Amino acid sequence: MRYLFVALLLISCGRREGVVRIAQCPYRPGDTAAEWPAHVQSDYIYTYYISPDSILRMDDTVMATYRTVVTQSVKNASLTTTLFARMLHPAYVIGRTTRTVYTFPISDDTLLRRQLPLAEATFELFYRVTDSNALDVTHLEKTPTVTIAGKPCIKGEGISKDSARITFFFTKEATGIESPLNRFVRDFPYEVMSIKFPVPWTMPDGSMSTGSVVFQVTDIRDTTLDNALFTIRK
Repeated sequence: MRYLFVALLLISCGRREGVVRIAQCPYRPGDTAAEWPAHVQSDYIYTYYISPDSILRMDDTVMATYRTVVTQSVKNASLTTTLFARMLHPAYVIGRTTRTVYTFPISDDTLLRRQLPLAEATFELFYRVTDSNALDVTHLEKTPTVTIAGKPCIKGEGISKDSARITFFFTKEATGIESPLNRFVRDFPYEVMSIKFPVPWTMPDGSMSTGSVVFQVTDIRDTTLDNALFTIRK
């Protein structure tokens, strides 16, 4: 409730529609994330077109190809294998009031058309988060320490439902459009620009460790969108 007045003020100032792009970047156990959030590079970018009534996810790259080289030693020889994986980026419209997801084909051989409740849309990471699963803010610093997507950002900390301590960065500067990352932080009036979560990680020897995954806004801008974007494709 302490943020309610600020949140209502931001809404009344015309937070309408625009485009937001978010990079996803994993860090393996032992990887240094010291440069986060100043430098985050990723081939996996979520692109959202946001309007007051609907949200369209339609990524710039529909199909991404990932390459991994694995080298195995067998007695006195070594075998190098290159693995390629293709990841389909789905396209879908989310109805804000109905909390329903409408997926649609983006080419002849990709995602089939279907309709399902947002709660069951496991491919949607942000808008599926409910208030009961969002972080509770425990600490906010006062001074910006890094710039993300052209916005001065301040460090914040929170605690998740399962008691994990989460670090995020937010901006008090007006963006004109909401950040999908705000779904992770309960009742927060400013735009969340970057957030890092711990994730379980299986090591090569089969043991379990802890890595992390970062979601970071790379582009956020308000702009007038064509209503046709949110028409369900046939």
